[in-house]
Amino acid sequence: MRKLLSLVALLGLISTKVLAVYYPITQYASGSQTVNGNLITVTPVGPGNWPSSATSYCGVGPYYAGAYGAAQGWTYHFNTPVTHVRVTMVELHTADAILFSINGTPRPVAATDLTHYPGPCGMNNTFTVTGSGEVTSTSPGGLGAGAIVTLENTPNLINDFTVYNNSSNPNGVVYQIEFQIDSCSQTLKVTSNNPCANRELKLSATNFPGATFNWHGPQLWTATGPNVSRNPILLNQGGWYAVDVTWGSCTFKDSTEVIVATKPTPIPPNVSVKVGNNPTCKNMPLEVEAASTGAGGIQYYWYGGSLPGLLNSQSLVFPNIQPTDAGTYRVYAISQAGCVSDTTIYPINMLPDVTATMGVTYTYGCTQDTVKITNNSTGNNKTYIYFNPVNGGIPTTNLVDTLGNPLTIIYKPHVLTDTIPDTVDVKIVVGNGVCNDSMTQRIIFNHPVRAAFDVSGDTVCQHTLIDFFNKSSAATGPTHTYLWQFKTKFGDTAQTFDAQFTYHEQGVYLATLTVTDYLGCKDSAQRWMFIDSTGPISFTVSDSTVCAGDKINFSGVYERFGSVTQLWEFGDGNKVADTPITQHGFDIPGTYPVKFTTFNRVCPDATTTRDMVVHAYPLLDLGPDTSICPNGAPVLIRDLFNAANPLARYRWNTDVKRDTTSDLLVRHPGVYAASVEVDGCVTTDSIMVFKNCYVNIPNAFTPNGDGLDDYFLPRQILSKGVKNFSMTIFNRWGQKVFETSTIDGRGWDGMFNNEPQPLGVYIYQIAVTFKNNVSENYTGNVTLLR
Repeated sequence: MRKLLSLVALLGLISTKVLAVYYPITQYASGSQTVNGNLITVTPVGPGNWPSSATSYCGVGPYYAGAYGAAQGWTYHFNTPVTHVRVTMVELHTADAILFSINGTPRPVAATDLTHYPGPCGMNNTFTVTGSGEVTSTSPGGLGAGAIVTLENTPNLINDFTVYNNSSNPNGVVYQIEFQIDSCSQTLKVTSNNPCANRELKLSATNFPGATFNWHGPQLWTATGPNVSRNPILLNQGGWYAVDVTWGSCTFKDSTEVIVATKPTPIPPNVSVKVGNNPTCKNMPLEVEAASTGAGGIQYYWYGGSLPGLLNSQSLVFPNIQPTDAGTYRVYAISQAGCVSDTTIYPINMLPDVTATMGVTYTYGCTQDTVKITNNSTGNNKTYIYFNPVNGGIPTTNLVDTLGNPLTIIYKPHVLTDTIPDTVDVKIVVGNGVCNDSMTQRIIFNHPVRAAFDVSGDTVCQHTLIDFFNKSSAATGPTHTYLWQFKTKFGDTAQTFDAQFTYHEQGVYLATLTVTDYLGCKDSAQRWMFIDSTGPISFTVSDSTVCAGDKINFSGVYERFGSVTQLWEFGDGNKVADTPITQHGFDIPGTYPVKFTTFNRVCPDATTTRDMVVHAYPLLDLGPDTSICPNGAPVLIRDLFNAANPLARYRWNTDVKRDTTSDLLVRHPGVYAASVEVDGCVTTDSIMVFKNCYVNIPNAFTPNGDGLDDYFLPRQILSKGVKNFSMTIFNRWGQKVFETSTIDGRGWDGMFNNEPQPLGVYIYQIAVTFKNNVSENYTGNVTLLR
């Protein structure tokens, strides 16, 4: 059957008729010409000059398009419309681009519209078609190409036809033009939409005006008219579909094969909610998914609603749906073979909005604040409130349902000395069973007022500028007032937010900040300020005269408030730390720079230096111990080293205050001490003067032979200290009556020339030299008794 239909269709395309004649147009330049009863008007198109006469070449003419290198052409108006136009062209080169227009509309040329025209000149076949449907050649020079173009406007006729060389610098093309009026030579063409199974088959034939159309197809299907359909077409209704056309005396036949057996159509998609709800709520996520069966390789296409165009996706996703997204959406399925399902209509609806709003009002007091939260939400039937402390604040997280409106909160600061505002995030959540909305508002409790401040330094040196930084709680109403009190004896104050102040006297001060708010509530903060001193520094010593080896007491004089430690440096390599009072001795005379330093906690360290002159003790030597005989010759004792020093000052241990010389005449035994002072340094030495006589000279003797005091002679236990001795006795007339130099003799026995001398007073002279070379002389009276 299929072969039979193919044969019938093929035979139907063959019609027997007399071939129509083409008539050439020869009118050159502007003007009119009647050809076979048809009035034709010729008009040049484009700028530039035109050849003054007709042009013919290689059996073609008389028209020339693109003369003198300009884009040019000709338009032909047919008073009686024609069915076909044929143009024969020679000398086509690469520089040429021939454009055709029918009834004012460009008519792109296809390669199938062209045939080769060699002509008597042997034109080549290098003609070709550009992407825009213009005729050109691949030959840049030489004879060029020759081509014939036959065009029609089926099923319409041609009223105007234009040949135009559209190149900006053409080489020029010579051509002739012919026309034909023959409806029977027009082309009949049948087209089909080639549908899938169960879809509508649409067939169309060239619509000749006034023609009759008779269609026939498989299973005795028939129809009339230029455009017909078979709806639906089933899988077993494919095959050849043909049409017979009668147009006046002309008859036409054409057919097309429709194949549906391998192209099933998907069923209309079923749409279901994958995420969320429909109807849905604003700002909620929604995802709907389409599903179809009945064919392979199905893809889905959505359109409508808020979609800007066609969306190729199985799912329709709204991450945060808005009211503008509500509407009617449509989706269809397309199989891998290109079969399209029926469209499914899917509405997306929005529920009424639920809006969460609340109002917060404050009532402040000096000891507590009152906060009222008013629920102003709309569209809801349930309300939840959550309290989330951010910093301090309400120390719970409350979930409140069936909330009283307004909700009153009595608030006291959780830390009374904390100046950081207590902060609570209040979140209200409202809903109607499907839609929810929430709002979070931060409540900052800056009240009651709390005073606090910081300083650039609370332990500083006097005369230092101190910054006072106000850290008090922020004002919730009108601005706070501030009073700074620095607690000096002058009552210094400030009333600025921050302050600066300089303490000029050392001491400890209790700086105070008092904050007063617009309600008259007050709070104070205090801080101890330790102000150290930069006062003078010196030291004292226990003696203005320093002698080598003596211990001297050193005492530092400085401002002890703020001092951390001290250091003594004595200039002789010795140091003493951590004491303001110390004792030190210098072993070697000289000048020593004594340095005293106090190290302060904040003030600069202070140092003082003083030269200490250390003197040597003078040498003092009174010589060795000596002896003396009372009433004998005096002994001279003296300083053996400093007698010539004019700076030496002496003091003896005698009762005579004028004994201040370097020597002393001693007349009696005893201990004699002298002190010599040179540069304030005193040295003392002493000497022992012993009683050292030969005899204890008696003042009477009795030479009567009774064995008692029979001789006159000085005697002493220490007589061994006598080196030389002489004694002479005279009577009252000056006559020498006795003389001796014997140390161990018996003395005078009262005899002179062996005669006893008379009773009476006699005079003696005694001279003694001791072993220390000290000499003494004694003269006295002695009485002779019987």
